[in-house]
Amino acid sequence: RRFRPNSAWSDHISVSPQFRRRGIAKALRLQVFAELASRGIHKLYGGALSGNRPSLQLARSLGFRELADVTYRKFGFKKSWRCRRCPALPRAPGS
Repeated sequence: RRFRPNSAWSDHISVSPQFRRRGIAKALRLQVFAELASRGIHKLYGGALSGNRPSLQLARSLGFRELADVTYRKFGFKKSWRCRRCPALPRAPGS
């Protein structure tokens, strides 16, 4: 997907098990947001596996919301993907 000049994409953040639940991923994300804002980036897109609850919870706690569920499949040389829009979720007050 091509993004507009004021948009960015984030793929994955991983914290070693012995350092989890200390706010490291959240602090890192907030630092990234500040850096992107200083560069004029206003939208950040990301992805997480639908079964990765900690990743989804982190994203939600930082104000992200699900837009679509993308399923990618590969059988031999045949590749396909399906994109289903998520139902609109109510926005939090003040967002």
